[in-house]
Amino acid sequence: MFKANVCQLTTKDYHTLQSMQEDMFLKDELMRSILRDKLSNAIVTLPEDIPPTVVTLNSRISYRVDDSLLENRVIAHNEKRGVVGMTLISITEPRGLTLLGLAEGQSAVVSRAPDAPEMVTVEKVFYQPEAEAQRLSERMQRIEEPERQESNVFRVQDRPFSSRRTRDLGNDNDDPGPPAA
Repeated sequence: MFKANVCQLTTKDYHTLQSMQEDMFLKDELMRSILRDKLSNAIVTLPEDIPPTVVTLNSRISYRVDDSLLENRVIAHNEKRGVVGMTLISITEPRGLTLLGLAEGQSAVVSRAPDAPEMVTVEKVFYQPEAEAQRLSERMQRIEEPERQESNVFRVQDRPFSSRRTRDLGNDNDDPGPPAA
C-alpha cells in the first residue's frame, strides 16, 4: 500500500521512473504501486522550475520514518556510487522511491502489510542539484553583466575620435612632435 499527496518531479526524474517501470522486473507489488502512483499523480516540471525544497535525484536530505531518529541520505538511482543504507537511499527501494518528489514537511504512508504502515516524512532538503545549477547560473549572470557593461564602455572609448591632433596627423606637414621651446 502507498498513499501520498501529489508529488513533484523534474522531467528527468519522471523519465527515469518511466524507464524503471518499463525495464524493471517489478515483481514487488509495493514498488509497482509506488511507481504507478507517482507517475499518474506527479506534477512534472522543468528542472529549473522545481522548488528547491523538493526531493529530486541526487538530493541530500534528512527524513524520518514514523517517530524515529532523523536519517540523512542522498537519493540515488545507482547504488554503486556510495554505501546504501549509510550514505545513500536508492529509488529501487520503497523508501527511496517514496521520498522522490516529496517536499519538505510532506509525508507519505508506505506499507508492506496492512497492519504495519510507515509514515515517511521529508524533514529537510540540504542540497538539490537543480537548485544548485540555478544558483550557479545566476552567479555567472551577475559576473558576466558588469563585463558586458564594461565592454560597452570600452567600445565607446575605442571609437576613432576627431580631434585637432587626428586632423593634424593626417596632414603631410612636418613632424607633429613636441613644439620647440
